[in-house]
Amino acid sequence: MKVLSLFDGISCGMVALERAGIEVDTYYASEIDNHAEGVSQYNYPEIVRLGDVNNYEHWNLPSIDLLIGGSPCQDLSIAKANREGLNGERSGLFWKYVECLKKFKPKYFLLENNNSMPKEAKDTISEILGVKPIMINSSLVSAQLRKRLYWTNIPGVEQPKDKGILLADIIESGTVDREKALCLTRRYAGFSGGQDYYRHRYFGKSFGQAVFEGNATPEEHKRAYKKLGRYSGIEIDGTMRQMTHNECEKLQTLPIDYTKYEIINNELKETPKGARYEMIGNGWTVDVIAHIFKHLN
Repeated sequence: MKVLSLFDGISCGMVALERAGIEVDTYYASEIDNHAEGVSQYNYPEIVRLGDVNNYEHWNLPSIDLLIGGSPCQDLSIAKANREGLNGERSGLFWKYVECLKKFKPKYFLLENNNSMPKEAKDTISEILGVKPIMINSSLVSAQLRKRLYWTNIPGVEQPKDKGILLADIIESGTVDREKALCLTRRYAGFSGGQDYYRHRYFGKSFGQAVFEGNATPEEHKRAYKKLGRYSGIEIDGTMRQMTHNECEKLQTLPIDYTKYEIINNELKETPKGARYEMIGNGWTVDVIAHIFKHLN
C-alpha cells in the first residue's frame, strides 16, 4: 500500500498502520514542524518527506492507495474564542486536503478533526467528502476522554470495543481523581508551575490532567483551592504534578519513549520537554486509527 499522509506530525498514521498489520510499500509524509519531523525521522527513517502541503502541485507521486490526515483544528475547536472555521489560517488547510484528494485520487481516505467544531463546518466537510463522519471517543481504547470525528470511505468502520483502560492504570505513581484523563492537547505543555497554579488551572479552569502525590487527597487540594483562592500559598501534605511524557504517550497509545529522541540536521538529540508534550497532544490516539485501518484487511 502506498500512503500519503498530510499534516503528518510524528507519523502516528505509520504507527497505526503497523499496529493494524497493514503492509506499507511507501509512506509519503507532509509536515513542516521541525521537532515533529525529527521524531518521525528517528522512528521511521524510511519515510519519504515532502515538506509543506502548500507545495502539493509539485509532488510527482505514483498511484496513492490511502490518503490520511488530521487537518489543523485551531480555528474549529471550541477552545478558541472567535473561531474562524474553515476560512481560518490553520483550519483552512482542510482545502489542501481536498485538493490532494482530487489530484491523487486515492482508493481510500481518512480525515480526522475535532468533534467540537461548528455544525456548519461539519456539514460542509461531509458534503465535500461525500461521507458522514463517525465520532469515536478515545476513551474506548485508552485512559483519555477525546472525542474526534473521522470521515472515511473505508468500509464497515464501527465503534471499537471498550478496553476498560482507566487513568489509574497508566500513571507511574500517585493518585488521580477521575476514571479518564481530560483531553490531552498541545496546550498541555503549559500545564507546569507552582502548586497554586496547578490548583487554579485544574480546579478552576478544568485545564490539563493533574496527578496527586503524597498523603493529601485530591479532594483536600480542591477544598483548599475553593476556600482560599488561587494564590493561597497553603501548605498541604502532598503535591500536584503534570503527567510525565510516558504517561501522555500512554494516553495516546503511542509506544513508550516514542517522542524521546529526534534527528535534526542528521544529528541525534533528545527532544525538548515542551515540544514532546505539544507533539503528543497534537497527535492521534493510535489505537483508534489502527481500529479503523483494520477494516482495510
